[in-house]
Amino acid sequence: MWPELRPAFDRRARRAAAALGLPRTPERLARLVGSEDLPRLAAALVRAGLSSPRS
Repeated sequence: MWPELRPAFDRRARRAAAALGLPRTPERLARLVGSEDLPRLAAALVRAGLSSPRS
C-alpha cells in the first residue's frame, strides 16, 4: 500500500545476509522475494543473525 513503509534491511539484517552468502544491499535483497514476503525475509535475516555465533 505504502512502499516507503515496507520493512528496511537494517545493518543487522544485511550482515546476516552477507554471512549466508546473500546479497548485501537492500535493493538486491528485495529482488529475492515478492513484496509481500519482504517482512518475512527481513525478520528471518535478523533471527539468523541473532542465532549465529559471534566471532
